[in-house]
Amino acid sequence: MTADDYLTKPFEMDELEARLRAMARRKNLEFMARDTFGPLVFDRTSCQLRHDETALDIPRK
Repeated sequence: MTADDYLTKPFEMDELEARLRAMARRKNLEFMARDTFGPLVFDRTSCQLRHDETALDIPRK
């Protein structure tokens, strides 16, 4: 949650619902940016593969 998510009173329920939907979308995007396979983690935003905390070199096509 950030300062942008703050609502002042009184607020409309429609505004609260819209903000909650937006927060859920942001969280899902963060979650979807990484794929985990056991100790391997692929970060889609940086195109980096890690084994535990060690970055693995993956040559491009």
